[in-house]
Amino acid sequence: MTTKFRRQLTLFVERQNATIIEKIRQQYNPIQYRLIDSHVTLCREDEIEDIEQIIANLKCLKKIEITIKFKEVTRFENGNVVFLPAEFENREFNDLRKQIFYGIDDNPRR
Repeated sequence: MTTKFRRQLTLFVERQNATIIEKIRQQYNPIQYRLIDSHVTLCREDEIEDIEQIIANLKCLKKIEITIKFKEVTRFENGNVVFLPAEFENREFNDLRKQIFYGIDDNPRR
């Protein structure tokens, strides 16, 4: 049996801020709801090839607060993934990703 690992960088939502999100996840994706808490994927598998540089960049991050107002639920991958798209462009989130990719990618995809 081959074990497949998924490697990504994840930002977890604080429990006190995740109540509404958790209800949506429980309804639309109960399997993932049971496996992992509410989160935002900061870096996808194909983006973290230079893991040493990313770890170094993470150590230099400044603490910031990110607020996201969500639109309607979107589902993809045959209904297996729940996506809550942001209603507005989120400069703080994009700036965070730029800090993470410093020295790797000056213009990370949105």
